[in-house]
Order: sequence, then C-alpha cells, then structure tokens
Amino acid sequence: MKILVTGFDPFNQQDENPAGLIAQSLPDQIGGVAVVGREIPTQYRAATQAILAAIREVGATHVLCLGMDGSRPGLCPETRGYNWADVSIADNAGVKLTRQLLEPDGPLAWHTTLSTPQALAAAALAYGVPAEVSQDPGSFVCNNVTYELGYLLAQSSDLQHVKYGFVHVPKLPGQRAPYTLPLDTMRRGVVAMLEHIVAEGAEGERGALPEQARRPHA
Repeated sequence: MKILVTGFDPFNQQDENPAGLIAQSLPDQIGGVAVVGREIPTQYRAATQAILAAIREVGATHVLCLGMDGSRPGLCPETRGYNWADVSIADNAGVKLTRQLLEPDGPLAWHTTLSTPQALAAAALAYGVPAEVSQDPGSFVCNNVTYELGYLLAQSSDLQHVKYGFVHVPKLPGQRAPYTLPLDTMRRGVVAMLEHIVAEGAEGERGALPEQARRPHA
C-alpha cells in the first residue's frame, strides 16, 4: 500500500493554494504506509496526466486529490465527478472550457472509489475539523480531475486496482472567501482521512463492492 496525495498550484491570480501546500507538507509515513505528496498544474488534461504519471512513478495504490474552493465551509470529500465543464475563468494554460463534455463518449458521472466520502468526512470531524460530504465538485479543473481520473484509471489495465478520491478544502485566512481555515487545521483533517484510509486498508475493508466502485453513474 502506498498513498499519493496531490494538490493544485495557485490559479486565478491567487498567490497560494492550500491544496498544493498540504500535499507537499504531509508526513512521509502514516501508520507505516508511505505517503508521497505532489503539486500538480491547474490545467485541464495536464492535471490528470500528471497524476497518472505520478501513480506509475511511485507505485501508488491509493490517491487522494485535493483542490481549493472558497465556498466550502470545511473539508468536503466528493462523491463523484461529472462529464461537464462550464466556467468563466481559464486554467493556468489559458484554456477555457464552456458548456462542453469532458469525454463525448463517456458516462454522465464517475464515482470516487477511495473508502467512502462519508467515512472520510467522519474521520476529519473526529479530529475537530469541519467536514461534510459533497456531491458537486463544480465544473472547473477539480471536477475535471474527479471525473477524468476515474475514467482513465478504468481504461488503464495496469491501474485498474488504484483507488482514488477528491477532497475540496477552503481558502486560507487572508484570502477573500466566504469561508477560510488555517493551513494546520486543514492539514490535520487530511491526515485524519489518511489515517482512516490506512486503517481501512490494513483491515482489508472497502467502502464499496468492487463492481460498484468501477461502475460509471448514468
């Protein structure tokens, strides 16, 4: 078992992105399991390709992706990603996707497979960190990764065993947003989620049946 944690770089004129900061400041091991953190580009396609490359490079069996959303009051594990992009801002490569499918031949949505969003939220709450399950990852690069990663893992014969999840985090204090949390608080919540993932793996448990976990949502 090896866990890869990814977080986006700053975007949309922000100086910092807590998602990337958290990913790069986690312990090297949790419960005896290696944890590797990587910052990834806030770019359509390039983000998912960077994650896939990192999975193969480090031999990750579990992937927890982090993204920032200032409208979130706490850590929000996502249940699924949607086959849709429609936002008014461009990614860090200058690409703007409006009212279009991510995969023209793909299913409507793809469910995350890392434990369950409910269990991940409960783990953070147990550490006193605000958390709640989300069914709406937005329609920017965060949603792109949530959908595309599941879609592409399922098509990659060497990576079909990899479990993945996505968690939104709020902005940092000092960044303009309805909600903010200190970086240490957010990191504590993510560590709690990772501890749950490690414990679940050690017990040989899964959040869903294998055939359900890989089944696209229609």
